[in-house]
Formats: sequence, C-alpha cells, structure tokens
Amino acid sequence: MKLNILLAALLVVGYVSAFDNGVARTPPMGWNSWNLFACNINEQLIIETIDAMSSKLLKYGYQYVNIDDCWSRKEGRDNTTKELIADPIRFPRGIKYLADYAHSKGVKLGIYSDVGFLTCAGYPASGKDFYEIDAKTFAKWGVDYLKFDWCFTDDEIRAAPWKFYGRMSQALNSTGRPIFYSICNWGDFKPWEWAPKISNSWRTTGDINPSWASVIDILDKNRPLHQFSGPYTFNDPDMLEVEVDRPPNKLTVEEARSHFTLWAMLNSPLLLGNDIRRIDDQDRKWAKDIITNEEVIALSQDNLVLQAKVLYEDKRGEIKDNKCVDQNGCVWIEVWGKQLVGGNIAVAVLNRAGVDVNDPKFKKESHTIPLKSIGLSDTNEYVVRNLWTKQKTNAKQQFTTDSIDQHSIAVYKFTKAQ
Repeated sequence: MKLNILLAALLVVGYVSAFDNGVARTPPMGWNSWNLFACNINEQLIIETIDAMSSKLLKYGYQYVNIDDCWSRKEGRDNTTKELIADPIRFPRGIKYLADYAHSKGVKLGIYSDVGFLTCAGYPASGKDFYEIDAKTFAKWGVDYLKFDWCFTDDEIRAAPWKFYGRMSQALNSTGRPIFYSICNWGDFKPWEWAPKISNSWRTTGDINPSWASVIDILDKNRPLHQFSGPYTFNDPDMLEVEVDRPPNKLTVEEARSHFTLWAMLNSPLLLGNDIRRIDDQDRKWAKDIITNEEVIALSQDNLVLQAKVLYEDKRGEIKDNKCVDQNGCVWIEVWGKQLVGGNIAVAVLNRAGVDVNDPKFKKESHTIPLKSIGLSDTNEYVVRNLWTKQKTNAKQQFTTDSIDQHSIAVYKFTKAQ
C-alpha cells in the first residue's frame, strides 16, 4: 500500500487567533431555523424549540436557538427610532420576549441580519447606516448570537468587507453585552485571513445541502484552513444536516454520522438544522443517537481547541470526478487527526468513496494506521477507543481499524497506556 503522506507531524500545531470577546472559547452548539423552516417561522415554533433545547439537549452542551432570516417586519424600520421591528404577525410579543423566555430556560437566543441593505430574503438589513443602531437594539433585546450575512451589498462593501463587518464587530463590543458574532460571507475574499481579528466565526463556503457531494465539497475547502481556527475563533463550514430532508437530498444514517464526526473534528459550530421538538420520536432515534454522542461532542469542545488536519490518505485505483473508473476497483481513505488536551489524539478514518453510496467499484475497507504517521511513538502502547462502538483495544506500532463502508467513518481516541 502506498501512502501519500500529507501532514504527519500532528504535534506541531499552530493557529491564528486574535479575537476574544469572552464568548465561546470552544465552538458554539445549538440550532438554526433556516435549513428546515426557511421563512416559515413564528413565535410558537421558537418557543417550542427553546423548550426542546432546554429539556432534551441542554445537558449535552447545546444552548443556542438561532432565528435566521424573515423575522422582521418587511415594510421597514420604526420611523422614529430607526430600530428593526419584529414581524407583528409572526412574533407578536417581539424578540425581547423570546430572549427573556430562552434565558429563563437556560437557553441563549440568536438573531440574523446582513452587512448589506437587505437580507437574503429581502427583509430590512443593517446596511451601512444602521450597524450601531442594530447592535444596540440586539443588546437591548438580550440577544446572544448574531449571524451576519452577505446579500445586497454594494461596490464599497465588496471592496473592503473587513471594514464593514468590522464596524458591526465594534458596535457589538461597544454595547457591553457578550454576543457571539458569526460572519456569513460564504468564504468570499478569504475571510479566514481577516475575520479572526473581528469575529468569533466566519463561513468558509456557500450554503450546505443534505447531500454527500455537498458535505465532501465543503470538507475539502476547509481542509487547508486549520491554522486559522483556535480559541474563540472558528472556521464555519455551515450548519449540520443530520436528519434534514430537502428532496431530492437527504443524508443516509452513515453519511450523517460521518458529517457530524467531521464537523466536530473541524472545530465547527455545531448548529443543528433538524426539528429538535421531535427528536424523541421512535423513527428519529438514529438522529438523536448521533447528535448526543457525548464522546464525539467532546472532540469539538476539547479545551485545546485545535482543528483537525488530514494526516494522510490512502488512494488506490483511478478516480475521476469522485468516480472510480478502474476495472479493479478503488479505495479512498482519509485519515484525520486532532490533538486533544493531555497529549491524547483523536483519529477519524473516513471512507469517502464516490458520489454514489452504492458504487460497487469502491471497496469496504479496514485500514492499518502506522502510529508514527499520526504523530505517536511506535515504542509506546496506546489504549484505543472507538467513539461510536465504544469498543477498546490496545495498540503498539500500528493499529487496524474496523471495516469501514462507503461514506462511513470510524473515529478513535488514542491515550497512552499506563
């Protein structure tokens, strides 16, 4: 087997991090309304979701309920104060009521606006004239999280997005309220190069959808960005698509497990997009089992806050456009590593295979990992725990994984044996 060694020295790590507003040393966990509900949101939905977050998911670390686009009055701002106004039909008691209700349940509330003149759905946005007013309004309401989008901008904003996103950053900080600031400019103008100085997170790509092709495309684009993620500042590959059904796209159970594991390894914000009000339904148990795996969540929340790297890949056979064109079949395994507190290491082994999960030319594969290739000593013995099956074994010099099917993942925690 020929290994293409890409990044073997896991223990030599570094990151660029300059922004610390005291919010979220580790990636935020919560829920966002957009991927499932889009503009079909109202006060009752948010109250029920806050209740579900408080009773079902808060104990696992999830805490934000984030209202995305379409929450405000489309006709415009208050004529006197120039403040944004919640839609009086959808949100008759306003956003402050929801924030107060969330806080009474131990939950935090997020809101949405845009650096441009309208939101992506055509609602009033912060534009160039209202950053300070909106920051004060959100703080007055008790908002805890702001997603700031990238629609309906002009040439001046596009020429220097860091300037205008920076204005909102300064405006939020000047309120004195700790608000997680999430820049959402779709990866345009390489935000990882400037956003770490002014925000808690920045989108690295366009929108995700619940397909394997989308997950893999976004994964590949985040692959070289590990050095920009660190405490309080995170690359954001977009929301989670576990159990999100948008025909014709829906991830399989194995794909969803891989997706969740990879986002945890990437230090991504873990923002659910499914209907968490119904996660106790019997037919949704598989999704709850994924999103409440405490050992995988712990990878995301590890206090060292280092994003995973690709250590090496095992790629055999002729592969073109993610399809195997080799008559003898193909293998495409990626090995990702993430350093953890205490000198421990998490290793995720992904069988990324092709676009079609049923492609017979891609092989189900176990994989042998030389411990040196993941930055470990081959003279020490390690306890290796599978974080999905909960099985333990010991390894020295090398470790052989379970058999991993197409689009599936196995993730292991390596701890030096006592």
